Amino acid sequence: MGINSIGYKFFFVLHILSVVIGFGAVFFNGRYVRMTKGASSVESKAILDASGFISYSRAIYFIYLVPVFGILLIVFSNSKWSFQQTWISATFVLWFLIIGLFHGAIRPNEKKLRNFFEQKNPSDEKDNLELKSLYNKESLYVGLFHTMLVLAIVLMIFKPGA
Repeated sequence: MGINSIGYKFFFVLHILSVVIGFGAVFFNGRYVRMTKGASSVESKAILDASGFISYSRAIYFIYLVPVFGILLIVFSNSKWSFQQTWISATFVLWFLIIGLFHGAIRPNEKKLRNFFEQKNPSDEKDNLELKSLYNKESLYVGLFHTMLVLAIVLMIFKPGA
């Protein structure tokens, strides 16, 4: 097919759309969590429900499609790209790390936050310490997510080892 063919460009558009829709929707989860600070428990739960619905029942499927379209681009590139190239291998590693972080840390922490607002009182001193801990973890996890996403984008733009 080659990188200048219509077919290749079609899959390239799908790859970019998957990145924008999937990662774009999840990118602001940390901001939504920060919006719960100072909000009532009912408002906080609603914010987390809305962002969780988009992230975990819609956007995640687009994120899963990113490497599928990436692999198709490699296959259809007529050997212009290969899995042995540094930028491709490193980007796949980052994608798996992002997915692991998303499912192993970000999502469970946001579930804990949602449950917190459902069951506990942020005004209580002990509960407030737990809430601060959950907010701190979210900041760390989202910061790592953002850093890895930016690194993946840099790798795809500059293509070291191509």
